[in-house]
Parts: sequence; C-alpha cells; structure tokens
Amino acid sequence: MAYAKRPADRDVIYFLAQSFRDRLLLELPEDKEKLDAKTKNLAFRAKAMMKDLSLINYELAQMIVSDDDGKTLPDWFMVEMVRDLPRLVQK
Repeated sequence: MAYAKRPADRDVIYFLAQSFRDRLLLELPEDKEKLDAKTKNLAFRAKAMMKDLSLINYELAQMIVSDDDGKTLPDWFMVEMVRDLPRLVQK
C-alpha cells in the first residue's frame, strides 16, 4: 500500500473511510425518488470517491459497501455502485 506505509497513516485512512460510510448511511435516502440536489451531488461524488479509495486501499473501499455491521447503504445506491464499480462489490 503505497499511500499508507506508517501505522498512523493507515489509522487515519480507516477513520476517514468509516466516517465516509457513516455519512452515506445518514444522508442517502432509502428511496431514490427522495433525492434532492444536495443528496444527488453527494451520491455522485461518493461514487467518484469510492473509485479513488479503491485505488488507495481496495479493502477499505469494500468495507464501505459491506453489510458486515448489519447496516446497508440504500439499494438504489448499491445498484449504481455495481454498475459503475462491479469489482468493488464482489466478495
């Protein structure tokens, strides 16, 4: 992992990834029809950021879309993730 060789760097990246996931869980509506301009922009940027994160640390990017903690991102968002980044959501 070229971007996080020191343990402290890995901890920061993990914290940021977990915070990003929490923000998506909080902000993205379950129903895509309820998206407003702000959440549409968030979803668009989130997909681009997921692609960037997968290049930095693939496992952390997978953690964001996982349901290991019993919480899941909205179905419509996951469909878009599968369409845009299919390898990311494979187990």
